[in-house]
Amino acid sequence: MTLSSLIAQAEESVAQALPDSTPRDGLEALYSSYTQKKQKDEITQIAFEGNLVRSLQNVIATEALSLVSARPSALPTMVILGLPRSGSTLLHSLLALEEGTGFISHVDAVHSWWRLTGEDFRSALAEAVGRLDLIDALNGGIRDSHPMQADWPEECTMILENSCASYQWSISYGLPQYFDWLTQADLSEHYTIYGRAVDVLAAGVSIDRRVLKSPFHVLEFDKLRSLLASPSIVLTVRRSRDIVPSWLTLTDHAHKALSGGARLPPGMAQRWLVLLARMAEESVKISGEARCQVVSYNELVAKPLQTVEALLAQHGRTVSDAYRRRMRAWLRHPESLRRSEYSEVYGPTPEELAKFDHYDAFFSVA
Repeated sequence: MTLSSLIAQAEESVAQALPDSTPRDGLEALYSSYTQKKQKDEITQIAFEGNLVRSLQNVIATEALSLVSARPSALPTMVILGLPRSGSTLLHSLLALEEGTGFISHVDAVHSWWRLTGEDFRSALAEAVGRLDLIDALNGGIRDSHPMQADWPEECTMILENSCASYQWSISYGLPQYFDWLTQADLSEHYTIYGRAVDVLAAGVSIDRRVLKSPFHVLEFDKLRSLLASPSIVLTVRRSRDIVPSWLTLTDHAHKALSGGARLPPGMAQRWLVLLARMAEESVKISGEARCQVVSYNELVAKPLQTVEALLAQHGRTVSDAYRRRMRAWLRHPESLRRSEYSEVYGPTPEELAKFDHYDAFFSVA
């Protein structure tokens, strides 16, 4: 299908036009890169076109809803940053269980248009569950590496995906030309749309605070900080010799699922290495922020409840018995217990690891 026909399909399904506020640069770069993709089959085409239509539905919905929804941007917001595979998903999931904490669930991130169309939430939830089951069927290693449930917290990469300004597209499909565009693009307009989506999706009458998460926010930290009115930052850290192969193994699982079984191309692996090294340096800079707390991956995994308690104590909050029970239940959930070993195929060379020496030494994680 052509790009114009995919846009028309999304607009027809929600009975509204793609707003003029939606920047077209990412959309055009994404579609152009996809048309140049060589490793694709029928599943790839169905998945990509379906994902693009869904993303456009979501951005139409959140932009429309932002016009009629009160903006809770003054709410205290905690943002979890750090390199991917450094424990940020675990910490995000546990913090989201606290009473009065708002977050963006997976179903709202990937099916937020249900709020606009009046569709029953249960239908949207069932569709999100079906999509996750399909991911499992295509390659179980994805959820073994990164557990996901439809009603669990989702990271902000999925919100930025809706305006086509997210590395999630390259995680799923490769798309080197789009990846290169994303590393150089000015994402100011995309982050403005992201901010409005957060205000719509992470809100509620009983919400006292919000918790958000994305490793890739470290690359756009100034934009994030201006949107969220002095957020508190939590930075998760882990040694690079574990982060690099773990991340490349996860992206390999995703690439094989949606590229006809083809492994992650060497060119994409190199692009990810360069980006991870850049993210490592940005993490060092962000750690100097007055409102930034650093959490060690090893300590978090070994003592998750104690880590959360210590973190919240610095914000003047205590962990209730009910909150503690919810965290223990989450840690025992079958999805939480899924595990995947990273492949030594993606073990970094000494020369590649040297790019992370400053990060490892600075955070004492070598």
